[in-house]
Amino acid sequence: MHQPRLDQLLAGYADGDAISRQAVILRDLFRRWGHAADIFADPAHVSPTLRGDCRPLAEYAGGAGDVVLHHYGLASPAADAFAAVAARKILVYHNITPPEYFRGFDDDVARQLADAHAQVAALARRTDAVWAVSQYDADDLTTLGTPGVRVCPLIFDRAPMDITPDYRVTALARAALKTLLCIGRIAPNKRLEDLIWAFAFYHYRINPFSRLIIVGSNRSCPRYFTMLKMLVGDLDLPNRPPA
Repeated sequence: MHQPRLDQLLAGYADGDAISRQAVILRDLFRRWGHAADIFADPAHVSPTLRGDCRPLAEYAGGAGDVVLHHYGLASPAADAFAAVAARKILVYHNITPPEYFRGFDDDVARQLADAHAQVAALARRTDAVWAVSQYDADDLTTLGTPGVRVCPLIFDRAPMDITPDYRVTALARAALKTLLCIGRIAPNKRLEDLIWAFAFYHYRINPFSRLIIVGSNRSCPRYFTMLKMLVGDLDLPNRPPA
């Protein structure tokens, strides 16, 4: 009996990205079930360290007996490939960042996000099933006119956390300072400038023996990252990244 392929199409594939990590968890699960399963993405949007871990989007050619999942949060060639194939389709909706957050920082991304809002309802109507990773996202799709959305929460895998601590990080943790920690993408919709302003008030008015550590990639929106560094300078906050 033919085992259907269970493949996934992504707009991009990056280290530390939540959608990418979810795709890896699902791929490994599908393979344990005995299915052939791969991740496909445009090589131009794949982290250099992950290029050997996924296949080029142009190679995807799912047949009628296969199943393909597209993780959707951005308009991309992956959505076009997803719509065109004969395989059974599952749209996995991860929400769309409002485009206004990126205007002025990255207008190309803002346009992609606006296109995604315009495209998602029509794309959902051409699929066999629609999943959302939260009830909030399911309600968003329902508001856009998509019926029958199922909530399929993200799968948590603690394996990436079981690593040897970095001695440089543990050395920082020994400092006698009140530490505020923020982990996530450094992107305009995260409103990290508000966090920095709040920390500045706390640091100068309440507790000078304090620090804010922001952990995240600066590749998501370089202009926004530069703006944050300028804000830190304007507020005269000490900026001492790990050596």
